[in-house]
Amino acid sequence: MKRVELHLHTKLSDDVSVITPKEAMEYAIAHSHKAIAFTNLNNVQDFPAIADAYRQCGNADLKVIYGAELRYMREDGKTPYGITVLAKNRSGIKELYRIISSIHLDGVDGVCDLANLEVIKQNRKNLLIGSCGNAGELYEAVANGKDPEKVAAFYDYFELYPTDDEAELKVYKEIYDLG
Repeated sequence: MKRVELHLHTKLSDDVSVITPKEAMEYAIAHSHKAIAFTNLNNVQDFPAIADAYRQCGNADLKVIYGAELRYMREDGKTPYGITVLAKNRSGIKELYRIISSIHLDGVDGVCDLANLEVIKQNRKNLLIGSCGNAGELYEAVANGKDPEKVAAFYDYFELYPTDDEAELKVYKEIYDLG
């Protein structure tokens, strides 16, 4: 099966991961993947390591996508939601840097690990925004019977994570149909 990995964390992520960019690329190349997206939580620290690993892999026939997983909070709620942000091009990488910098400089109401939704909206021209599976606002909207179409309009693509949980599968089916 051909695959594109659009949500991969490395050792430099703020959460748990055990793989390096080079190991991830070698695996992707060995399994004929066409692309791989690196999306560490709240940081872009591994971007230089990703570029080095790509060069070490001989600039393989593998598209490397730079991105991040972010947490943000809607103005009307106390629940943080996840999004996946992928750069379309070099300008998108710069926009992603602006968003990440705003997290660490300003945060949201003094919380330095949350992105400001307005900053994301202002810097998304060259970015793709993903729904972040069961950690996202779209998942919650579908699971709780809220208006998913209104929430879905914010995203460029919907992420569905592998699961055997029947309740999650039901929600993912609705998200899939919505797409």
